[in-house]
Amino acid sequence: MLNHSSKLKEKIKSLEAKNRQYKNAAIYLVTYNKYLSIYEELNKKAAVLKKSSERKHEREIRTFNHEALQSPKMNINPNLGADKAIALIKDQDTEINNLKKGCVVFKPF
Repeated sequence: MLNHSSKLKEKIKSLEAKNRQYKNAAIYLVTYNKYLSIYEELNKKAAVLKKSSERKHEREIRTFNHEALQSPKMNINPNLGADKAIALIKDQDTEINNLKKGCVVFKPF
C-alpha cells in the first residue's frame, strides 16, 4: 500500500510539472498569436510608413520578437493553436485532481 501511495505521489508530481510546462506554452502561444498580425502588417509596409508604425507598436513588436525567440527554446511550434494547449492543461488538471482523490480514470486508446 505504501509503495502504491508513493507511486501515486510521483505520478501527480510528474503531471503537475508537465502541466506547468503546458501552461507556459499556452501563455507563449496566446502572446505570439496576439501580436503576429501586427508584426506581419509592419513587414508589408513601405519603409517610410514602417518606421512610424514601428514606433506606434513598439511594445507589441518587442513582445512578439521575445516570444518568437522562445519558440526554439521551449520546443514549441508557434502554429499550434493555444486552444489545443489549454484543452491539454484542462485534461491534465482533471487527471491530477482524480489522482489526488484516489480515483483512477482509464483513458480509452
